[in-house]
Amino acid sequence: MNKKEVKKRFDELAKQLWNIKKECCKLNEYFELEMDCKAMREIQTDLTWACENLSVLGLHQIDEALDDNMGTGINPKDKVI
Repeated sequence: MNKKEVKKRFDELAKQLWNIKKECCKLNEYFELEMDCKAMREIQTDLTWACENLSVLGLHQIDEALDDNMGTGINPKDKVI
C-alpha cells in the first residue's frame, strides 16, 4: 500500500470505532448499576481516544500533523529502529 492508501485505511478504522462508540452510547440507558455506567463511560472515552489517534496516525503517513505525538512523549522526529 502507498501512504495515501494507509491513511485511508486508518480513517476507515477510526470511523468503524466511532460507530461502535455510538452504539455503546445507545445502551447507556439500560444500565442499572453504577459500576456498569462507569465502565461504559471509560469504554467510550477509550474509543474516542482510539479514533482520534487513528486519525493522527493516518495524517502522519502523509507527513501531516507531525507535531502531534498523541501523548506518547516521543519526539515526533524519532524514527522506528
